[in-house]
Amino acid sequence: AAVDDAEAAHRAAESEHHAWQARAEALALALDEARSAAGTERLSGVRGVLGTLLDLVDVDPGWEAAFEAAAGEALGAVVVDGVDAGRRALEALHGEQLSGAVLALGAAHAVPVLPTRGQPVRPHVRARRADVEPLLDALVGAAVVVEGGWVEAVDVSLAHPSAIVVTTSGDRFGVTGWRVGASGSGATGAALAEAELRAEATAASATRCSTELEAARVELADARLAEQSLARQLDENDARLAAAADRLARVETDRRDAATEIEALQGHLAELTDRVAREAARIAELEADLPSLEAAESELADSARRMAEARTRLAAQ
Repeated sequence: AAVDDAEAAHRAAESEHHAWQARAEALALALDEARSAAGTERLSGVRGVLGTLLDLVDVDPGWEAAFEAAAGEALGAVVVDGVDAGRRALEALHGEQLSGAVLALGAAHAVPVLPTRGQPVRPHVRARRADVEPLLDALVGAAVVVEGGWVEAVDVSLAHPSAIVVTTSGDRFGVTGWRVGASGSGATGAALAEAELRAEATAASATRCSTELEAARVELADARLAEQSLARQLDENDARLAAAADRLARVETDRRDAATEIEALQGHLAELTDRVAREAARIAELEADLPSLEAAESELADSARRMAEARTRLAAQ
């Protein structure tokens, strides 16, 4: 049972580790594609380049599609730490005749106006750098999630043209157009970091479960050896028990024979006892008659003596 539990725990740990490892690889690939599309590598030599927007934010679980829909084309832009860095980045792109987009921190942005309907997206997105928070306010501060699907989202967008209306499935409605379906992968730098941490943690857990499984298997092997030894002892005990049972059966037979013999002897003893009693009574009777017999014998002896004397006298006469 311990081995079965350890195997189940090991399988679960391995499965969880593979799942997080696959997620980390998928997120890393998606971020690499986003960085490549944004031209991060082409601008890597420009001072002040921070990375893509996805590298700099942390999104609540379940809100990834809504954030990406609200951010729109900004996901494909490179974030720089100021207007001067933005100018340098644009100069580099223009000099190489490359296309690309730049988001400069510190640039002035209009104050977003939230519609009265829907749930704001902004509280569910956090910047990994404090100076990126104003940029998030400008990008998704006017974005709301509508729960009723694209039909209600269109109505809210028409009622609030300056707002960005999105759904949890990634639909986007605003002045730049109406789009149905998610266009992003849900990958962020924070999500990748979390997935990598989870992958490391689950790898350690899988290793620990593997060690526990091996220990349980060793214990099971020892238990099986002990079981075999005890089984041999049990067989030996069974043989001794069978021999003892045979001896007991013979003893029981001897006991029954002895009991039968004792019963016969007791009957014979009763007969002998009765006979002894009769003989004792006869002896007592004879002992009681002995004095009179002895007297009669003495009288007969005297009579015989007198007769002999008389005969002698007769012979003499």
